[in-house]
Order: sequence, then C-alpha cells, then structure tokens
Amino acid sequence: MDFKGQDALSRSDSLTFAFEFKADTLSYMSCSELSNATYERRAIYTFRLGAYGDDAGLRLNDGFRKATQSLTVDQKIAALADSSQNKAALLQMAMRPERSYDQMVRAPGSAPNRDFDIADFLGPLDSPALGRRLAETADKGSGWTTYFSGTPGLGTRMVEQSLRFNQTEVIAEDLRKQAKGLTGRPALLAVTYTDGSSAGAHLPKSLAKDKYDFVYGLGYRMNFRVPANIGGSSQRVLDTVDEVDLSTGRTVKPWTCGSGNHYVVVRPQDVVPPGTSPGTSKRVCRTIVDPAPGSITDPNRKQKLNLIRSVLRHEDWFVDIDNNCVVPKTYLVQCYGSSEASTTTPTIINYTSSCASASTCPHFVSVCSRPKDL
Repeated sequence: MDFKGQDALSRSDSLTFAFEFKADTLSYMSCSELSNATYERRAIYTFRLGAYGDDAGLRLNDGFRKATQSLTVDQKIAALADSSQNKAALLQMAMRPERSYDQMVRAPGSAPNRDFDIADFLGPLDSPALGRRLAETADKGSGWTTYFSGTPGLGTRMVEQSLRFNQTEVIAEDLRKQAKGLTGRPALLAVTYTDGSSAGAHLPKSLAKDKYDFVYGLGYRMNFRVPANIGGSSQRVLDTVDEVDLSTGRTVKPWTCGSGNHYVVVRPQDVVPPGTSPGTSKRVCRTIVDPAPGSITDPNRKQKLNLIRSVLRHEDWFVDIDNNCVVPKTYLVQCYGSSEASTTTPTIINYTSSCASASTCPHFVSVCSRPKDL
C-alpha cells in the first residue's frame, strides 16, 4: 500500500487502529466504609492496574507501524489525528459487563464518577506531544513506554490508573459478586479506547459501528476467595486473573496470583513487634524502612518486594514481605473506615480466626502479575 501517496480522506478511511496497551501488574485492595473518610487517593484504591516493567506499557501497534513505515514522525502524528479510528482516542479503565462494553458498573450515582468508577490514562493519544512520543519510540526496541516524562498536557505520566468502589462494604461485596458473574454477566476490569473529544466520554471504540460486543482493548476476568485461616470472612483476596482480548473475546494469558502476594492490612494500633504473642486482635508486622536494594540477595524476595512496591508507595505504607502485612504510615491512609480513628468505640479486628461480621474481618491487598511473553 502506497500510504504516503494517499490523500487525507483515503488515509482516514484505510488506516488501521493504531494503539496497543499491555499491563503487567494488577492489585486489588478490599478496604471499605470510606464514604465519609478523608484519605490519600494515591494510597487507597480498589483496583490499581499498571505497566512498570520493560515488556509493558503503551505503544503503536505492528499494523500501524507497518502501514506508516514510509512516513516521517510528523506525518505519523498527523495520520493519527486524521484517522477516524484513532482521532481523539483516550485510554480508559472501568468495570464493564462481558460482551456489553457500552455499559459500566458504577457506584451509586447517575453519572460516571472519575477516579472512582471510571479513570483515564495519560491524555488524548493523538495529541501532538503524546503522539510524538509514541511515534519516536515506535521503532526503538520493543516500542513500549511506561512513563511519559517531559510530555506536556497529560493527566498522568505513568501508565497506571485506579478505581475505587470502597464507599461501603455493600458496594465492595457487590462488585466482587458482579466480577464473578453472580448477578448477571461477569464484569471485567476493561481497558478500552474512548472518543475523548466528546464530553464525559465513556463509549469504547468498537470493531463495528454502534455494536459493543467486541471493542479495542483488554479485559481482566477476576475471581476472589476467602483469605486463608480467616473462616467466615468475605472474599477479600484476589485469587485468579485472566487477560482477555476484547476484540476477539479470546483469553490471552492467565496471570500469576500466588498466596505469597496477599498482604493483610494492619492498623497502626494493632501492630506488635516480632517475638510478641499477638492474640487474635493484634498482628506481628515490622514497621521499618525497606531494605536497601543491593542488600537483598534472594531474587524471589527482591521480586516480591518490587511487586508490592510498584502499587504501594513508600510515602504511604510500611511493607513487611516476611509477615505478609502492610501498615499505613499516616492518618490519611485509612482502610477500615472512619471508625479506624475512633478512640471512644474502636472496632476490634480479628486477624487470625473466624470473624463475627464483615466489620471485624481484616482487609487485604492482593497483587497479581502478568508472566512475560516468550
């Protein structure tokens, strides 16, 4: 195809969809009852999906690169903006029923709530600055970019976003049921491409006009389970993740969610030091700085720390990979709701045995990773 010689109209009609997204880490945090709480959004989420390694991120796909291989960088940027398939494309994350991707799972409210039940990555992908970065890196190595430093006009610079369904335990539990398909079609954590030029955009770009059973993007089919040794608890641990190509419905790859990557969230007042008998309402968890990177010689421990630290920031959380627990560093990092800070009627959390109710069961942070492609 002599793409370079085509006029703008034929170019717009013939150009393939241009973008490719790949995440390598998905975390689930079960924290709830936060509707009246003030908390640091950087620290608290329900789902956090990101690309942190060298085999993930955002790039121009093989079809677009082949079709535009004779063009200059500036011409590739113009082609993105001219193409009806790619114009104003915005990478977006939401929970959507499988094969009904025009619909969304929403927390209470009539309109999508940004950063809670819908979230946008980066900015419009055809914008001059972002388009240039993608075009310039397209033919360098794998072409993946995970951090867009020096790129102006972006809402975020990392290829990372979070959703928050943590207003109440009822909402959190209902979301897990919807993900498992207990109330209808299973809801996937879907990363799609919307038309960012329309106000409040949330309809994904699809393979056929006005049909949303197959759309561009990836989905993550999730299953949850009861935490080990906490009988009677809600299913607060992310157990399995399957990556799904939303344009075909095909399962691309099962992810790795080992039991060693589930961390109990311990309130600061419930921490006891190693060597102490914690009972049921306390938990041994070290609240110390992370070991220096060069001091960890075991590659498995290093990988484990890097994985949890990709989603939990040093500013917000202590992480103990030996006791599989995390502890908030400040009062703005709340997981157990406004009662967490109560000094008059504190809720007792049962960390080691059967819970009498959801309010006394511990919360967990789960982290799953995508195996590298061979």
